[in-house]
Amino acid sequence: MWSLDLNKTKSINDSAFQDLLVGTHDYVITKAEFAKDTRDVTGKTFYVVLGFDSGEGHHTLVLRVMDAKDVTRQIANKTIKGICDAVGFSGTMEPARLHKLKDKKVRITTYAKESTNAEGKTFTNVNVKLVEAVPGAPAPAAPVPAPAPVPAYVPPAAPAPAYVPPPAAEYSAPAEPTPAADPAAFVPPWKPAVVAV
Repeated sequence: MWSLDLNKTKSINDSAFQDLLVGTHDYVITKAEFAKDTRDVTGKTFYVVLGFDSGEGHHTLVLRVMDAKDVTRQIANKTIKGICDAVGFSGTMEPARLHKLKDKKVRITTYAKESTNAEGKTFTNVNVKLVEAVPGAPAPAAPVPAPAPVPAYVPPAAPAPAYVPPPAAEYSAPAEPTPAADPAAFVPPWKPAVVAV
């Protein structure tokens, strides 16, 4: 499954997206989801879909984070890295953490670039130049340090002393045997004693 180590990935570098506005604009992230490309018969292509709201409307980025083409994957991962840097996320970004991007503000600078495809059709790409925090927005929180690892069990330095039983008491037979009690003379405590007159 997809996982992006934000500490080892470089940030955005001239990525092409048609849906963003040209120039520098502030956006609020409204959607951050992980989805499978249903058109891919191999089942190996996955997207991160990001929705942005600006003063001019809603915009969507579809980033192929798992794709057969290295360049496509690199562009997608660098874009996510730039967004994570702008909102103060560090560590690892994976599908389960994407929802944490929602409601964050970013400033994205783009420029238009005309291209011609193999069929001779001309189109305009909007390339992302820079993703940064919105000035005046709350500063991104400092990364939370990982909890200290739980130390492994360490046995005590010295073993517990071995069990030594107490010295046995000496047994000796009584000096004189006691006479056996007369069973007829026994009166249970719940019966009154009858005295012969």
